[in-house]
Amino acid sequence: TVEYNRGPVKLQERARNKAATDYSHEAFPTSACVLDLNRCTLIFEDISALLAGIDLFVESVKSNASGCIIGITRLKNGFAEFVKEPSYADVKLNAVIQSTDNCIIGEVQFLLRTMKNFKNVAHNLYSIEREEEFMNDTQKVLPFLTDLGKQMQVCAALGETKGMMRIMMNANKPLQHFLMVDASKNVSLLMAICLNGNVHGLRFAKSLMTVEEFVTHLLMTRDAIFGAFKQVMTPIECACGNGHEMLLRYVLQVKEVREAFEMDRKWKFRAVFHTFGLNFDPASVDVMLRELDIDGDAVLDLVDYQPEDKQSYFVQRPLVADMIWNNNLNVVRKLVDRLSDTQRVKHIAVATAGNGETALEMAIRSKKWNIIEYLVGFDAVKQEIEGSKRLKRAMDSIEAQKKASVDYVWSCHKDHTSGGSVYYERISDSFVQWERPQEPIKPKWVAHLDIKCGQLYFEDLATGVTQWNKPEEFTDAKGKWIARLDTDSGEYYYENVETRQTHWEVPECLAEKGSKDEWLRHLDPASGKYYYEQRETGKTTW
Repeated sequence: TVEYNRGPVKLQERARNKAATDYSHEAFPTSACVLDLNRCTLIFEDISALLAGIDLFVESVKSNASGCIIGITRLKNGFAEFVKEPSYADVKLNAVIQSTDNCIIGEVQFLLRTMKNFKNVAHNLYSIEREEEFMNDTQKVLPFLTDLGKQMQVCAALGETKGMMRIMMNANKPLQHFLMVDASKNVSLLMAICLNGNVHGLRFAKSLMTVEEFVTHLLMTRDAIFGAFKQVMTPIECACGNGHEMLLRYVLQVKEVREAFEMDRKWKFRAVFHTFGLNFDPASVDVMLRELDIDGDAVLDLVDYQPEDKQSYFVQRPLVADMIWNNNLNVVRKLVDRLSDTQRVKHIAVATAGNGETALEMAIRSKKWNIIEYLVGFDAVKQEIEGSKRLKRAMDSIEAQKKASVDYVWSCHKDHTSGGSVYYERISDSFVQWERPQEPIKPKWVAHLDIKCGQLYFEDLATGVTQWNKPEEFTDAKGKWIARLDTDSGEYYYENVETRQTHWEVPECLAEKGSKDEWLRHLDPASGKYYYEQRETGKTTW
């Protein structure tokens, strides 16, 4: 006997998930691999009956005796894996089903009853295992789910005001009960909001706080570690450092917040420090300067401000130096353009950070070439550099650093069999091509003899640049030697075009292992170019 079960039609969501997971490695569109939207199962008592059923089904399709089923598109034989490792197995045939307007593909599953029973038991065991996993996961998240303070912190950071209200109602507590997230570390709930820049959450929190509470928590400090230095940050400073323009605009329009900045210059300096030092968005800088009315003498005053704690991060890494080290040219210009010449010289080329470096030296060490070019464009800074041996040495090191910092993708070589044409080799995989690539090419210097003046000059194959002075990168020993014919003896001798040394023996750099005396290089007086001769055969090539 054969048991027939009609399977449920696979829903769209399940089909999409299967295309995205089971067939993610297949070619686009992966949804074309999902062939079991319409399916059924035939259950057999033993393997012989199953094989007979498959044969009957296939023959019926071939002989057009299977009704609307007109073809078979795919076979999936699970018993092929069963032979290697016994487990659940079945045979699936995907059949083409003809309808009135078009054709669809369905799946017929051929299954042994023993496998069906095994599958049912396996599903039950899997369900038990899933329940155990669920209980273990629940035990892990249960402390968080029952910690209303942490839930409030998450809702506030995401700006979920309904969630914040629900937590306050469930706990029957006002917002003030949740304002101190961690009293031991002085962490305010507003810290999470300002870190994420959520204006909606901050508006809601402010509506439930007094103005004094709002200002106090915005300026509430907590410890933070930056490199080897310890400093304290406030929620509003976190917003400044992360460049949350809209949140800064909202906060700084609160009259009491602006008054707090005006009453204590320390808070204004720290806000400006974090805005220029950590934030990469010029628009946030504009908001800060405009809302706090920082311009002209106010900028000069803040740049020269000295915090009371001489061991603080603000002293160890002064404002201008910190900005140049951390930030980009657009933000750097916002501040440096506002400085006087005296301040530019002081804070760029004279004042040193805790590590003993000036801001200019820090820019050189961090390889910020566009910022360096901008800084030395000021005449006052340029004059200071000219009068300082230390800064001149730092500037002289820039070219070497630029060359060392280039990530070369290609190398170049001359192909002597094609008239000295240059070809390019990709460093990563040795792929070669004739066409000049767009990516950086490693310099390749070769030596040439100028027949008119008898002097050696050098050419960089990567750029085509030529020069008389020997470059530091020149390492081509072969390029120093040419072979000349002695007309009296008919023998070749060798001349080093750099030292003018001559001798009969083949130089070691030319007599490589496996190719000793194979090719000789000659200078053609008419063209001034080298050509090559195979000594044994007399064959020549450019």
